[in-house]
Amino acid sequence: MEVKSQTQQIETYEMVGDIKKYKTSAKTIKGIVLGLIQKFRNDAKKGKIYSPTELEWVFSESLRRFNEYYPNKIVKNEITILDGWKGKDVKEVYKGFDKDFTIIQHVKDKETGEITEFPHTVKKEDFNRILFIIKKLPLNEPVSCYLIAKKLGYGEWKNLWKERKEYFKFYYFPIKVCEALKIINYSGKGTIIRKV
Repeated sequence: MEVKSQTQQIETYEMVGDIKKYKTSAKTIKGIVLGLIQKFRNDAKKGKIYSPTELEWVFSESLRRFNEYYPNKIVKNEITILDGWKGKDVKEVYKGFDKDFTIIQHVKDKETGEITEFPHTVKKEDFNRILFIIKKLPLNEPVSCYLIAKKLGYGEWKNLWKERKEYFKFYYFPIKVCEALKIINYSGKGTIIRKV
């Protein structure tokens, strides 16, 4: 079925009876209807009265043109899968966090004993990256930090460990946020246990 553009100019109405011709340059159905309303108002002021047959024709023709431009059935894109796996599939949808986190690191000076706070921002993208890796881990089973480094794309742990800025940004601080949110248990030896 061809659907015509709404902005296409609509041709002249050829009408019956005293409504010989109604020319319009309206580009939409709404434009035609508004034009007809104005024409009938002007004719009414002049004392013109239309017969039921003439009015029936105007409304029928308006409806026909409306249906021509706005078909009753809107065709949607459909996809049919002819062959495929017939088993059950479990879809996992992970909702990430949409705000950054701030970690306050407390460092004690060995000589003076003074404690200094250092704030660190954990970007939501970096946190969600670790979170989605953790969500694929088995529950309550210890996993080594070496596996996380591989999943982060570092190949080996030493590649992540030697890049200290990346280690803290992409691994350590996001892991500490997961620990604070009780998503994991984290040991200082690099073992992660997924809890939820």
